[in-house]
Amino acid sequence: MKLLLFLLSLSVGFHLCSCYSDEIKKQLTAPRRPPPPPPTIIKCPVSSRKPEFHHFLLTLTWPNAFCKLPGVTCRPSPPMQQHFTIHGLWPQDQFENGVTDCQETAPLTDDMLEQKERKQKLLDFWPRLNSASDFKRSKNLWTDQWCKHGSCSSDMFLPDSYFDKAITLGSTYGPRIKDELEASGIRADGSAYPWRKMVEAIKKATGNRNVRLTCEEDNSGKLQLSEIQICVESDAVNLRDCNRQTPVKCQKNLVFA
Repeated sequence: MKLLLFLLSLSVGFHLCSCYSDEIKKQLTAPRRPPPPPPTIIKCPVSSRKPEFHHFLLTLTWPNAFCKLPGVTCRPSPPMQQHFTIHGLWPQDQFENGVTDCQETAPLTDDMLEQKERKQKLLDFWPRLNSASDFKRSKNLWTDQWCKHGSCSSDMFLPDSYFDKAITLGSTYGPRIKDELEASGIRADGSAYPWRKMVEAIKKATGNRNVRLTCEEDNSGKLQLSEIQICVESDAVNLRDCNRQTPVKCQKNLVFA
């Protein structure tokens, strides 16, 4: 009986070895998949300016106002986004002058913008409003924003971190500002509202920080609220007071439509 069991175990072992051997042969002879191509580097213009800045200026655009500017066509119109969207997160010096076109410490690559979750958030909160659902066209906007502005913060933020910080700020304050405006009786109904009333509502949404408004004439010549500018600390998280005030030409009743 013991001999029989021994012979059976040898047979099973031989069969298993044979199977494993066949499997190894298959793995060795199977065609190898080529490695994935390296991510495409998006090249910015060469610059000798070192990346350095003091704080950021977050500029939020009211989409309907942008689409009513003379010569501007938006598809769809009005845009799907009915909250303030990101125009840019712009490094500033200590005197609130923009710092632009710096050396990159790390390059922007295609895969950073095309990462699934980030891609959708960019379309939702930082679209190219002329074609808000078109990823390819919006991608040109984001590339330009990184090369011109984001590069000057690259001593602190890699490109993907820069975009994530901007998205977090825009997705937080864009909708919140709209809600506070509505709570103060300021609705996007085509009416004109006192600019100070707008500022006070926006300050409620930003922790009582000093902000500034920008305005533009629409295609009918009416002065409309165009953008809101919020100053942000260099960590791209905490807000700070802006020292520059709303331009004199905007210190009047502004249409919000």
